[in-house]
Amino acid sequence: MGHVEKWQPTLDMTDETRSWGIDVPLVVADRGYGDAAALRLVRKNAA
Repeated sequence: MGHVEKWQPTLDMTDETRSWGIDVPLVVADRGYGDAAALRLVRKNAA
């Protein structure tokens, strides 16, 4: 396994949970996730 951005597993887990039909209205994370523009954009577009 190579390098994985810090936010990628979070995105993968929320996507998998949604695929089970469970809504994920909120994700709590530390400041580092707030700096991840890619994660913010994907979550904004998923809403």
